[in-house]
Amino acid sequence: MAVITISTNSTTITTSAPTTTTSSITTTTTTTTALPLLLLLLLQQQQQQLLLLLLLLLLLLLLLLLLLLLLLLLLLLLLLLLLRNNYYYYYYFYYYFYYYYYYYYYYYYYFYYFYYDDDDVDDDNDDDVNDDGEDDDDDDDYYYYQLYLFTCFVLSKILIKAKYGN
Repeated sequence: MAVITISTNSTTITTSAPTTTTSSITTTTTTTTALPLLLLLLLQQQQQQLLLLLLLLLLLLLLLLLLLLLLLLLLLLLLLLLLRNNYYYYYYFYYYFYYYYYYYYYYYYYFYYFYYDDDDVDDDNDDDVNDDGEDDDDDDDYYYYQLYLFTCFVLSKILIKAKYGN
């Protein structure tokens, strides 16, 4: 019989066990190749590179927008320099945009009324119906057109007052 003694500072534990004990220790070893780990690492690096590429594209888009805004500002300043001494160009500027929008408005309605048949209109769609139950799209476009004309008129008046003071 074997005696096992465990002692600490103040306590002693003694146990006895039979001498014929069999024990078996089973160990399992697994071997993995480095390929899945490398693929996982590459995938993480590609995601980081993709994120970096997207951020770079967003930055380039922002810079392009800023450049376009600066170009528009330069064109406006050039226009003001050209119109500085010529009273006629203020009205030309106003009427050019006025007639441009007028022709756009006219051709839009020409296309709408001649190429769309009323039988093809979906009557179940009530999103753009006013309180009277009539279609409200035509009224909205007319109001937007009037708002555009009023804006052109006010801008031309502001430009004239900036030039001549009256």
